[in-house]
Amino acid sequence: MDPRPLPSSKDFSSLLGDLIGKKVGVAKAAVPLALKKKAVVVVALFAPQGGTPAALCAFDLPLASYAGAALSLFPPKMTKEYITAGRWDQSILDNIREVFNVAGALFNSAPNLPIVRLQTVHVAPPDLPEEVVTAAKSATARLDLDVEIPGYGEGKMTALILA
Repeated sequence: MDPRPLPSSKDFSSLLGDLIGKKVGVAKAAVPLALKKKAVVVVALFAPQGGTPAALCAFDLPLASYAGAALSLFPPKMTKEYITAGRWDQSILDNIREVFNVAGALFNSAPNLPIVRLQTVHVAPPDLPEEVVTAAKSATARLDLDVEIPGYGEGKMTALILA
């Protein structure tokens, strides 16, 4: 079976920009997003129906908060207060689940591979499950980006193709 292609930075910029109605800036991250047990991240796993995860996408607290807030026009000042406090807002998390649901399409560009869909979303803290940390270590392809949501701020994301 051919390897699943990794979406490009342009793919993620277009997806987020289309969802929030603003041009989203992306650049290759100098420092990758760490996916370890104590990370403060939202991680989405994508899998074919009944299968094991084939792809993973993760946002750090700032990016998840800014993207989720921008989706529903949540005030930037209030969003920054949540980030400073290191907490998640439930309505923003609901929005990020929807972003990940739509992002699943980015991992389906190869016509000869089974279609993947959003399988699970893990919010950390609490700790990331060991299966997510282990899956991230077995990635066959990785894209790390710094993402800027206009009017809100910057954060980090990673996309992985899993072995």
